[in-house]
Amino acid sequence: MSSRPKVKVGDVVSVPISEKETAFIQVLVKRSILYVAAFSKLYTSPPDLDEVTRDKFILSGWTMDAKIYHGKWKIIGNSPPRDWEMLKKEYTVGFEGETWVQSFDGELERVATKGDIERLFPKSSYSPAMLEDAIRAFHRIEPWCSDFDDLVVQP
Repeated sequence: MSSRPKVKVGDVVSVPISEKETAFIQVLVKRSILYVAAFSKLYTSPPDLDEVTRDKFILSGWTMDAKIYHGKWKIIGNSPPRDWEMLKKEYTVGFEGETWVQSFDGELERVATKGDIERLFPKSSYSPAMLEDAIRAFHRIEPWCSDFDDLVVQP
């Protein structure tokens, strides 16, 4: 019987997207849930870890480790995350009957302005299956859904 994989910051994880294609994500933050980013390329054969991690990020968001735990997503290696500070987002959250801006690190920064509410997404997490769907949609394998908008990495 195999033990549960121990997820660490920097882990690069394979995410099957179709019978022939695999995407890769990297764990950037590990708390009670994971903050991950998806790399842009899809692969039909196992790539070199360095090749994967030289790629750019296309999607990022909070998700759970369920598919890693159950062996559907496999950790292929570990590499220090590169150039990901730009992926740290602010969010809107409800607190004491008001909408607030929350930092990436979870600090309440201020009561949200109308501009904040228009510009920022509510803080949320995505199931592993929804993250897979978003990767497929990004690559036009499935239709895009507006629920994925918050995952898109802004240039």
